[in-house]
Amino acid sequence: MKYAILGTALVFACAGSFVALGQDPGDSPAGDARNAAALLFAAQPADSGWESRESAFRELNSEFGELRESALRVLRSTRPDAKTKVAFRSPLYYALQVVRVWRVQEARDTLLRLVHMPLDPATMAPGGEFSVSNLYPAAEALAATAGRPDRMIRSMTRENSRFVVWAMSDAFGKDATIALLRHFRSAERVSVDLIDDALERLDSVNSNEDLLPPWATK
Repeated sequence: MKYAILGTALVFACAGSFVALGQDPGDSPAGDARNAAALLFAAQPADSGWESRESAFRELNSEFGELRESALRVLRSTRPDAKTKVAFRSPLYYALQVVRVWRVQEARDTLLRLVHMPLDPATMAPGGEFSVSNLYPAAEALAATAGRPDRMIRSMTRENSRFVVWAMSDAFGKDATIALLRHFRSAERVSVDLIDDALERLDSVNSNEDLLPPWATK
């Protein structure tokens, strides 16, 4: 239920944001999604109005599919470099929120390219409250969509290893991540140096968020 309600809220938020990518504002799904969600979760006997609820579910599922594909297009079209940042409440920001909340597995490989990107402080309203992990929205999305640990470990590079290790620790827990890294240290197609660095870093921090690099405020 939590993800359904939050997901519907993201339909409303993202509909306007993705218009910037060339979609017709008149085709916004927000109104239809709001009506469908109200019907789907309305308090009523389980055996009453199931046909309407089934129709509403299909409508929301369709909206989700369209929003997921829009989010994936935004992510796949992003070509980051070492200085690229995520503008707060931009189409890219909302695309990352969509794949995080709905745990869109198809986004995982793309997230590994974007995982180092921080929020751009110049686009954020002063006084906002964010945890350290909130400041790296692609890393948060990767943690939410974490798949097979061996694939994540094999994907580690000098650029993304800190974020991949944080995502694993957030998804699986610190102790499990240490055990996984030790287990796969002798596997094929892994970087022993990166694994040793990750193990040393995990051993030296008290908080999971200390695994992430300091956030530049300028």
